[in-house]
Amino acid sequence: MGISSDPSFTTNIWKFSYTGVIFIPVFFQHAVLLMLNKRSKFYIPFIYIQACFFIISIFQNKMISGVRLIFGSFYYQIGTFRCLLSFIIWIGITSAGHLQLMYYYKKCFPEQKKQILALIFAMAGFIGGIMNFLPGFNINIYPYGNFLVPFHSFIITYAILKHQLLDIRLVFKRGIIYSSLIGLISIIYLIIVVSIERGLQGIVGYHSTFTSIITAFLVGVLFFPLRNRIQYLTDKHFFQGSHIEISEQNKQLRQEIAQSAKYKTLSTLSTGIAHEVKNPLTAIKTFAEYLPHKLDDKEFLSKFANIVGREVNRIDDMVHQLLNYGKPAPLSIKTINIHKLINSTIDILNSKFINQKIHVNKHFDADKDLNLYVDPNQFRQALLNILLNAIEAMPNGGKLRVNTKRLSENFEIVISDTGCGMAEDDLPQIFDPFFSRKDQGTGLGLSITQSLVENHKGTIEVKSAVGTGTEITIKLPLSHITPASPGREAD
Repeated sequence: MGISSDPSFTTNIWKFSYTGVIFIPVFFQHAVLLMLNKRSKFYIPFIYIQACFFIISIFQNKMISGVRLIFGSFYYQIGTFRCLLSFIIWIGITSAGHLQLMYYYKKCFPEQKKQILALIFAMAGFIGGIMNFLPGFNINIYPYGNFLVPFHSFIITYAILKHQLLDIRLVFKRGIIYSSLIGLISIIYLIIVVSIERGLQGIVGYHSTFTSIITAFLVGVLFFPLRNRIQYLTDKHFFQGSHIEISEQNKQLRQEIAQSAKYKTLSTLSTGIAHEVKNPLTAIKTFAEYLPHKLDDKEFLSKFANIVGREVNRIDDMVHQLLNYGKPAPLSIKTINIHKLINSTIDILNSKFINQKIHVNKHFDADKDLNLYVDPNQFRQALLNILLNAIEAMPNGGKLRVNTKRLSENFEIVISDTGCGMAEDDLPQIFDPFFSRKDQGTGLGLSITQSLVENHKGTIEVKSAVGTGTEITIKLPLSHITPASPGREAD
């Protein structure tokens, strides 16, 4: 536009440019509302509709009437009320977006303040851009503010890189920004090497291609540490460390959260076992109190010996279960009675079911002595994770159904509840690590459960609907099912 000498051509270019200008505040306002997690049934459609209306007006020649020579080039002229109205709405939408940001800045979380502050500072680009309208209204002030427009882009780019503005993480995952930065550093590095080599060539006066290559190589070797230092500073400033350090930090974080999730389940398991231990201890205590008065009663002594032995073994088994669960041991496959394992896991949570008024309905396959090759501790953890999720989904009570079925190729365990359920959009993500809609959730429960089931060559499927409940199906291949074998069973 600045060098064109054809008024007609310049007018068309101005029209084309103006279409983009109209959408600047629209996209900005939409982005702000997304960032603030606000929705509007009328405002968002309105700002898009008005933008489309004025774009149509531009190409109907009802916005820009032509161009006039000013500041040494052709500048557009506003000839209708529509253009004035467009400018007023432009200012209004822009101002509304920034006022929303300023208001939100006062009450947002500390980690968001830097993101919001970056957008507020970038307002300088909008203020500078407004000056582009003035010559169109015959106000002959050179639009120096136009030089502030790139300032807005630089701040937004910095905020995305440094503070993950608008929670943009996909960029980092795919490495686009990282690769671009490293590419830029490499280009600068190459320019420095070539420039120094050219300088040496001028000073020394050599003209051999081979000598130039050797010289460039030696200069490159000398400056390579500088390139690495620049790259390190870039990683540290924008990415809070090198990609190796970030990878290690993420690995440690996942391990810590996974361990935390296990401790939470372990705490629940301990509470359940402590509750179960009370029953055998009560029986032992009762018989111990009568023992001094029944020393001559052989029938009582025989009954006492049997009961005490049985209850002590029961306590011993539960303690061993707790100790084995707490060990971060690899998969330890054993032949177990799957129905006994399910029953014992449900019994551990009996107190929670009673306290939350949850009715448990069990319907097992006709083959009650069905044995499977599984790791009893890890499979119990998988079941506990599912059952605890079901309990949390029914804070006001409900029904829990646990069904088992032997099919032609699989053995199925179906656990369903009548809880709050999950949204359809969330279902594809529920097994992703750290995905959770709970306020105190780690997002690792179902992820760990899926891993445990897959370690047993099985699969896990989830069906859910908001307000209806959730159904989780665990399928184990038939090859993992074995006939009962005395002496090998562990429950």
